[in-house]
Amino acid sequence: MKKYGRVLGIRILRRIGLEKPELYREYGAGFFGAKSAKSRRHQGVLLFFHSLRRFSPRECPSMKAALFIFFVLWVGNIGPACGLTEQPDEPDTHNENAASPVYVQAAVLGSAMDTLRSSATVSPRKQVVVTARLDGTVVDVPVDVGMNVTEGQTLAMLHNPNPDLAINRARTQIRRIEDELRKIDELINQGLVPRQNKTDLQFELKQARISQEEATTARTTLHIAAPLAGTILGRQVEPGMWVAPGTPMFVIATAEDLLVPVALSERALSRLKIGQTAKIRAIALPDREFPATLERIHPAVDATTGTILATFAVVDITAGKTDGLKLLPGMFADVEIEVEQLTNVVLIPRQAVLYDQNTAVVFVAENGTAKRNSIVVGPTNGEHIAVLRGVDDGDLVVTVGQNSLQDGARIEIKEKPVDSAGESSPTTPPPAPDKATGT
Repeated sequence: MKKYGRVLGIRILRRIGLEKPELYREYGAGFFGAKSAKSRRHQGVLLFFHSLRRFSPRECPSMKAALFIFFVLWVGNIGPACGLTEQPDEPDTHNENAASPVYVQAAVLGSAMDTLRSSATVSPRKQVVVTARLDGTVVDVPVDVGMNVTEGQTLAMLHNPNPDLAINRARTQIRRIEDELRKIDELINQGLVPRQNKTDLQFELKQARISQEEATTARTTLHIAAPLAGTILGRQVEPGMWVAPGTPMFVIATAEDLLVPVALSERALSRLKIGQTAKIRAIALPDREFPATLERIHPAVDATTGTILATFAVVDITAGKTDGLKLLPGMFADVEIEVEQLTNVVLIPRQAVLYDQNTAVVFVAENGTAKRNSIVVGPTNGEHIAVLRGVDDGDLVVTVGQNSLQDGARIEIKEKPVDSAGESSPTTPPPAPDKATGT
């Protein structure tokens, strides 16, 4: 009977709506959409009095009578036959405490490599700039960029029509350097200049004396020789150019012997050890890993940046390939330093870990509820991450559906769907719970 009573009421309101459609929208919808008897009573009273106010006797007297009868039947509980009597509250089908469907995976024991990561630029072990030591005109350049040269090989030939001028210039430079060396010891003792300045002046003095000897023994042609064996990375001269002493002519580097200097936080100093291995991944060659070993740790920390320099020597610049591609000086690369191999550590899927500000957390399934655990994470091992504290071996950690969970929330563990390859897919979201059953 309740059904027929509602139909009668809706017909009355729709009839009213022909004259005043806003009345049906504002009060009729509220009345028949109410979930409880108390709400229906409140909406019915509003419906009746607002109807009397909006309809004048001249405008629609028949509608006022119909509304009055409708109200009396409802209030006086005379409407069982019409289904308009107060009914018990309808049950709410939405269960706010419904269990959330999740996927879980058991924590296991395994191994993981503790690593440090940084970025750096590949550089040659040795690189020198060959400069002209005497005046002259370049008459021949038998080498070019990319060529490998041996130590002492001729790089260029200069024609010097006036060797006496070069000799006098070399003598003047020698006297200047010797005067600076006599004064620099006192400046070093006072802390005004670094000790490295004295080393640089001693090197310049040696070069000036060599220039004097060359100018003395040379006739009209001077040979510029390679100071070391390596690859020519740069050439700045062409035949016919006039060069003066100190003019850069060539850049030579040991392109087959490469180093990777890495700046690391000073906190990593205790984890570094000579001989540690590393993997070099150049951005230009992302599919290759070039092995390297820690060769040198700088003896001082940079006070400005708080970093320490660790230099790695590249073991194989071809990464075992024979296609001609190799690691080159100047390449930008990512460095992964292998610090320590951890064994028998708890491993969980990386996707199970959530981060609350600076704290890593996971949800562990226990007796149908989700327990929120703060954890300390360690190194990664592929798709898994080591947990140093907070999860035990065999714990069921939530891998999908944990983003909306709260500590102590009810959960329902779902089976992971199986893909075409016969493997479970942990990333597929579980089905949403049915509101009526909560499953």
